[in-house]
Amino acid sequence: MGERGHTKGPWRVKRTDTTYYVESAEGVRVLSTSWHGHIRKPYPLKGEAFANANLAAAAPDLVEAAKDVIASRSSTYKARNGRSVGIQDDSGEMVWLVPFGQMALLEAALSKATPTGEASDV
Repeated sequence: MGERGHTKGPWRVKRTDTTYYVESAEGVRVLSTSWHGHIRKPYPLKGEAFANANLAAAAPDLVEAAKDVIASRSSTYKARNGRSVGIQDDSGEMVWLVPFGQMALLEAALSKATPTGEASDV
C-alpha cells in the first residue's frame, strides 16, 4: 500500500478481449472495467471503458502533479527593482504564478488521462 492508502503508482492500462485492467508497476490489478460491443447498459461501450480505465490509471500522477502545482504557486514575483509584485487579471482578481516545470508535469498527467492510442494486451 502506498503512503496515501492506495496502491502505489504509476498505473498503466492493459486489456483482454472484453476487459481493461488498471495495473500498478508491480503488477497489482487496481481495478477493471468490462465493455459490451453495442449495448451500453449495464456495461459501458468499449471506447468509454477505455477512457474510464485511462482516467483511473492517471489518478496517482494527477494527484502528485496537482500537489506540486499548489505547493509551488506564488501570488507574487520579484521585480527588477527587488520588490515583490503581484499580478491581477482584468477584473482585479489576483492571479497565481506557477513554475513551468510543475505545469508541464500537470499537463503530462492530463495527457495520460486522455490517450489516443490503445492499451497493451494482458
